[in-house]
Amino acid sequence: MVDLVQLKLSAGNGGNGKVSFLRSRGITKGGPNGGNGGRGGDIILRASEKINTLRSFSGMREIKAQNGEKGGKFHREGKAGEETIVEVPVGTVVWLIEENKAGQERRMLTGLKRKLIRREIKFKQYSLERAAENPQEREKDDIVWKQRDIKELTEQKSADAIYEELGTEKLLKIAQFSEDGQEVVICQGGWGGRGNDAFKSASHQTPLEAEYGTWGEQRVVFLEVKMLADVGLVGYPNAGKSSLLSRLTKARPKIANYPFTTLEPHLGVMDRGREREGLVMADIPGLIEGASEGKGLGRDFLRHIENCRELWVVVALDEAEVSGVSKVEEKVNKIEIQVEQLRKELAMYSDILLNKEWRIIVNKSDLYDEKLKKEIRKRWPKAVLISCATGEGLEQLR
Repeated sequence: MVDLVQLKLSAGNGGNGKVSFLRSRGITKGGPNGGNGGRGGDIILRASEKINTLRSFSGMREIKAQNGEKGGKFHREGKAGEETIVEVPVGTVVWLIEENKAGQERRMLTGLKRKLIRREIKFKQYSLERAAENPQEREKDDIVWKQRDIKELTEQKSADAIYEELGTEKLLKIAQFSEDGQEVVICQGGWGGRGNDAFKSASHQTPLEAEYGTWGEQRVVFLEVKMLADVGLVGYPNAGKSSLLSRLTKARPKIANYPFTTLEPHLGVMDRGREREGLVMADIPGLIEGASEGKGLGRDFLRHIENCRELWVVVALDEAEVSGVSKVEEKVNKIEIQVEQLRKELAMYSDILLNKEWRIIVNKSDLYDEKLKKEIRKRWPKAVLISCATGEGLEQLR
C-alpha cells in the first residue's frame, strides 16, 4: 500500500501588469491603457472516498498549477491560471517540510483556513523609461529550506526513510482530511499586478508604473494516509485476522498459512441492521517483535491503527502448540505472552494506542478442549473465544 509520499506543490504565479498607452490613427498621445495581470491557479486538495491509497502519486515529484498571464493593451486583463484539484483519500494528513515566503505569510495569518484577499497582499511596483520596454526580472521567491538536516535527508533518502528518522517532531501538520469532499487550498496562486491605467491621476497622466504579479505559494509536503476505521484487528501473523474479517464482512483479503499474507491493510464493513450504521473493520498487516523499531512492516503497520476507535487483539494457539504442551496453564501462558508482547510493541510506538479500548479475541477455539477454554475465560473474563474455521463464537462477537 502506498501510504506516504513526498511532493512539491507549486501554485501559479500572478501575471505582471502592463505599461502601455493608447496609440492609433489620429491618436499619438493617448492615455494609459495597460491591463492587469491574471491570477495564478490554486492547488486544492480534495478528500475522496473513491480512493484509499496514494498509489496515483507513485513516481511523481511535483505538481504545478498554471501561471496567470500578463496584462495586455487596451485594458485587457491577463488570463487567469486554472486551478489544480488533487484528490487524496479520506484520512490523509499533510505534513509540511518547507515553504516559500508567500506560503509562510498566509499560513501565519490564516492557518490555511482561507485565502488571502488583495488588500492583504504586498505588491511590488516597477517603473519603465519607455512603454515598449519589459520590466526587470523580479526577485524570485523560491523555497528556502527551513531546516538543513531535512534538506540533506531529502537529497539522500526516500520519503519513508525521512519520516522514520524525523518522526513528527520536526514536521508541521497543516491539514487533515476526515470526510468525503473536504477541500483545502494548500497553495494559493499569486495575484495579478495592476497595469499603468490604475496609476493615472490628474497630476500624473502618463504613468510608466505598474505592478509585478505576486508569487504563488510553494510547499514541499508529505502526504500520509492514516486509515479510518471503527475497529482495528491487531495480532501476529497467522493469528487469523484476515479470516475474521472475511467472516464478519464482505471483504475478501488474501488468506494463507504463512507469515505476512496481509501486506496491505484491508477494510470491510460489518452489517448491523437497518437502524445502525455498519461497523468499519481494518485488517492490518501482522505485527512482529521489534515492529516499533521498524522491523518487519514495522511503523508502516503501526501508523494505520492510530485512527481506529477500538482495537481487537487477535491471538491464537496453532495445532502444534496445543498438542505439544500438556499443562493447561502453560498453554494459557503462551496466549498471555502474545497479548503482553503486542501491548509492549504498541506502547513503545505511542501511549495513545494503549489508551484505546481493547478487546481480546482468542481464535482457533475448535482446537481447544473445554479445560483450556475454561482457563482462558478465567484469565480474561471479557475475552471472546471464536473459530473462524467452524464459526464458533462469531455471533457472540457480532
